[in-house]
Amino acid sequence: MLVKNQLITEFIPFLPMSQENVMKCISDVVIMLNKGNRLLAHKHEVLQEMEWLPDKDNPLFSRSGCKKVEEKVKFLMGGPDEL
Repeated sequence: MLVKNQLITEFIPFLPMSQENVMKCISDVVIMLNKGNRLLAHKHEVLQEMEWLPDKDNPLFSRSGCKKVEEKVKFLMGGPDEL
């Protein structure tokens, strides 16, 4: 409907994000939360908690990109109040 009525003016393609890309997002969140030393050890735990395509046994691309990284970091650290 949106395309037929010409309400969408541009399509912006999004490329899939690899583990390397997601790891950079995790680093950015760590810096943003100003908890670098405390969270560095948890980077791989965050990667394991993400959803991957085609599946968890063959994790090539993040299903949600970096959208859920901050949420996962806070969850693994016990919630936003404990950061």
